[in-house]
Amino acid sequence: MKIIRNNKNCYYTRSAIFLIAMMTDIALADIYPNRSRDLSVITDNIERVMVSKNATNKDQPDDIFISETNIRQTNVPMLEDHRQIQVERGTTSLSAEVEYASTYSATDPEFERDEFLARIQSYSNYQITDNTNVLLDLDLILDGEEEKLSQASRFLDHEGLNVDLLKMEYSKDTFTLFAGRYEPAEEIFPNTPAFFGNYAHYIDLDEKVGFGGSVKLNESLKGEHIITTHFFHLDTSFLSAPLFTDRGRIRKEDGGISNTGKFNNYLITVNGSNLHDEKGLSYVLGYGLQNGGLETELDERMLIGGIYHSFEASENSDIELAIEHVNLRNAGGYSEEHRTFTLGASYNQWPWSIGLVFSQRRVNSLDTFDSRSDRIYEIVGRYFVGDHVGIETAFEFLKENEEKERLFGIVIVYYFDEISHY
Repeated sequence: MKIIRNNKNCYYTRSAIFLIAMMTDIALADIYPNRSRDLSVITDNIERVMVSKNATNKDQPDDIFISETNIRQTNVPMLEDHRQIQVERGTTSLSAEVEYASTYSATDPEFERDEFLARIQSYSNYQITDNTNVLLDLDLILDGEEEKLSQASRFLDHEGLNVDLLKMEYSKDTFTLFAGRYEPAEEIFPNTPAFFGNYAHYIDLDEKVGFGGSVKLNESLKGEHIITTHFFHLDTSFLSAPLFTDRGRIRKEDGGISNTGKFNNYLITVNGSNLHDEKGLSYVLGYGLQNGGLETELDERMLIGGIYHSFEASENSDIELAIEHVNLRNAGGYSEEHRTFTLGASYNQWPWSIGLVFSQRRVNSLDTFDSRSDRIYEIVGRYFVGDHVGIETAFEFLKENEEKERLFGIVIVYYFDEISHY
């Protein structure tokens, strides 16, 4: 995609500022003198509970709803529930990592290459009031390539200092409101192990600006269920251009799905957990629309589903299973239908874990009725050294559009805070 520079201000910036200001007014009007407690949040994937550091359980409200981002689920490459850096309100957490990846075998020799990457990531949760907080994720990539390692790689051309998340939230009782720059799909697909990624995660929902809300449904239903709605479009502000690089910012003239300059794109998800009192059983369902921008005639429609189950294999170990499905109509704004099916499994016993992933994507042309089947096979291993260092390595076999590749990757992460044992 060609990036064109432009200093023209986009109207959505004023809209986002207005939304954040409005939410701040609501929050300030909601301050109670006797509720100045210092709160922290703990979670187990979908289930989230607010706990006061200075209060007993008796002091806690019976029905406080906390959104998925009050507990910072970070994007370091450990399994979701084991890799969480639990950033309490009013604190910041840091991690540093060194990555190496190699496409050591490919049908097309041009895809054979080695890449090195170093990055520092910061995750902050600033508390404004008891009900309002601002989330900020910064990602400083010290080295990177403009071209992807391969079509399955997660090493993107984001070198420089990136603002991955800038989001304001207001939470009270059973609902949460939010607005800012974020990824609407951050609550989707929480558990599937993957180093390079899998086809279920190939949904273009990065770098969006928008707003929305979450509602916790009646607890009389079997389990806990949360409905979340997002309205968004592609971010074309100065935040779309990383600092310290000349990549340039995204403009509306670049086109593509959701690059409409209007909040006419949406994603609706339902997340459930503790189904029928089974704490390890959860699910996600979603439907979304991304309208085509300039020179993009087709609108992408997405249907998303996933089922997850975790259970104890022994006193000190557990097993996690995942099944995920994604159906994209006019994927990426092109006349194609993508049907994705992914299976994942992991065995975890501190300080190590191992995961397996199989992901298949059926690509059907809506014009010529041609079709092909792409596949990913991956094995992932993780090991923690002490309370601050995590090591992850993976092998992957990729067959995509008649191209076959074999990949190897390893990443070493240093967490400035102690890692919680699982």
